[in-house]
Amino acid sequence: MHPPSTHDGPPDAPPVSTRRRTGGRLRFVPEHLEYFEERLLAAVLHVIVLRGGMTDRERRSVMERLAAIPDGEERVLLATGR
Repeated sequence: MHPPSTHDGPPDAPPVSTRRRTGGRLRFVPEHLEYFEERLLAAVLHVIVLRGGMTDRERRSVMERLAAIPDGEERVLLATGR
């Protein structure tokens, strides 16, 4: 059985699960990062974004922010390798 989903994103983006989960993965193009980041910030306390082409300093900063999130607080990590 598949989880319920909605499709309120860009036309070429995959549907998003509406169930609370501890992990999941969607495939999308870099242009979708900003779209999802904006929408998730309204619902999730911590939204972390990794983009392809980030410098070592930028990646370290993002990883430090991720590590600083207390256990038990919700978070979403959006990433692309492009």
